[in-house]
Amino acid sequence: MLISAAPAGDVPIPGEAFSFGTLERAQALGGFASLDETRRRALHVHLPSPDPLLLDRVLNALLKDA
Repeated sequence: MLISAAPAGDVPIPGEAFSFGTLERAQALGGFASLDETRRRALHVHLPSPDPLLLDRVLNALLKDA
């Protein structure tokens, strides 16, 4: 399982046209694509914010029937 979240605050990367938030999202999508290319089962959950309570709710819901 791959879990990512939109950053609470984003910071530009000096000299680049993208921010750290964009870089983190690209890394998450790249990791998921790598798993898919190797036919690994994966689930990508992208949260609207890095909220520990939301993460707990999502994980509990996913593990409920496991």
